[in-house]
Amino acid sequence: ALTRAGVAGWHYQMDTGTLPESLGALVKAPADANGWLGPYARDPELVDPWKQPYTYKVPGESGPFDLVSTGADRKVGGDSVNADIRFK
Repeated sequence: ALTRAGVAGWHYQMDTGTLPESLGALVKAPADANGWLGPYARDPELVDPWKQPYTYKVPGESGPFDLVSTGADRKVGGDSVNADIRFK
């Protein structure tokens, strides 16, 4: 689902010329989103395997945006099932 959400962000950008301000913009068109052809994702695709919303930040620290799951423990860092998962 993380990859699906990340790719949906790129599709949004291709259609509107900008990245979404929030992941909610992938599901429902913002009032100011000219060219929006979505929905690009469904609400269930915007949560991690532990049913927590992905963290989304524009601009990102390592690219145009960051899309992250903080893992089973819901804390930054960790290893195994507690490791952060990032869209690249």
